[in-house]
Amino acid sequence: MHLAFLTPNAYGHVTPALPLVRELVRRGHRVSFAVGPDLEHLVRQTGAEPVVLPTALQNPPMFEHFTTEDLTEVLRLGLAERRTSMPVLMDFYRDDRPDVVCTDQLDYHGQLLAEALSTPYAYLVPTMATDEEDSLTDLLMSEPLDFTHPPLVRAQAECRDFFAEYGVHKELNAAEPAELNLVFVPEEFQPGADRFGDAFHFIGPGIGDRSQEGEYRPKVPGSRLLYIALGTIWNDRPEFFHHCMDAFAGTDWQVVMAVGGKVDLSGRTPPPNFDVHRHLPQLAVLRQADVFLTHNGMGSTMGAVYCGVPMVSAAQVPEQMANARRVEELGLGRRLADTSAEGIFETVRAVADDAAIRREVAALCRRVNSKADGAALGADLLEAFVR
Repeated sequence: MHLAFLTPNAYGHVTPALPLVRELVRRGHRVSFAVGPDLEHLVRQTGAEPVVLPTALQNPPMFEHFTTEDLTEVLRLGLAERRTSMPVLMDFYRDDRPDVVCTDQLDYHGQLLAEALSTPYAYLVPTMATDEEDSLTDLLMSEPLDFTHPPLVRAQAECRDFFAEYGVHKELNAAEPAELNLVFVPEEFQPGADRFGDAFHFIGPGIGDRSQEGEYRPKVPGSRLLYIALGTIWNDRPEFFHHCMDAFAGTDWQVVMAVGGKVDLSGRTPPPNFDVHRHLPQLAVLRQADVFLTHNGMGSTMGAVYCGVPMVSAAQVPEQMANARRVEELGLGRRLADTSAEGIFETVRAVADDAAIRREVAALCRRVNSKADGAALGADLLEAFVR
């Protein structure tokens, strides 16, 4: 069986699919994975065949309040990327058609490719699943979508014209579920999981074997460890990181901070109890952390659940805010209402000292880790789907 994987070229979309890809390869299936050159090495490590696209790591502008105008801009950026990537995809797959296209729900590339090749497709869902009651626009947007907004109408018309160039003469709607939807979230974290039909399968976090990422050894073993990270995209927040240093300098906390590749902290020497890096093997750090101060992207949220770490949320965009609300609803942490140094310190302290939060986090961690392997379940479902 030949399976084609397509996701947005971003860590938070590529990495959840990799354990599933690795399991499919282990079973003897051929897997090709369309990805940009920056993440090609991750695909090669699974044994899959990269289809290298002329696209850089995604670096979209941060929309704290995602509006109709913002969606229009995202559509235009996506269309520009598809114009360069679709010819590469068609050259690769036209005479080597996959049996199924496994596509991220938010990546029109995959659905367009599947329709152009008359091939079935399955959705990979790295966020909470959505339906008529909790729609995709509710998850991603800060306000009701204005379908009559003239620039949006024009952008949608440009997309339809582009689809027609590949013989696809219908709307491609990411909000409509596929016949098979593999959700990289455990059902316990999904609001209203029991109302989703048989097409949805909550196979849980795509963690897999991360040993190739390396280890992390705390500078002071045994002391309380706070891990701070804001993900791989919207992390250029020097003021926030400075407040974190102000909050915990001179305390008995050991603070590990991953600041990403954009922020400039060169004007300040970190306090002695801080260990600051551009990038870190996140799961290796989380396994030793007492609290995680996080943006609550779903990958980071699932890593904390998997490792049993209470969370303090510094969410920045609507989807992250939805994750943060769910974390608080389930008693797994608290949202950060005050980003001053004092507010950060008091919220972290409160979460660290909250026995009820530690109990809920430990219980969900046990349930998630006691379940059957999500990658194996996903592979079973894809095999049955193709048959």
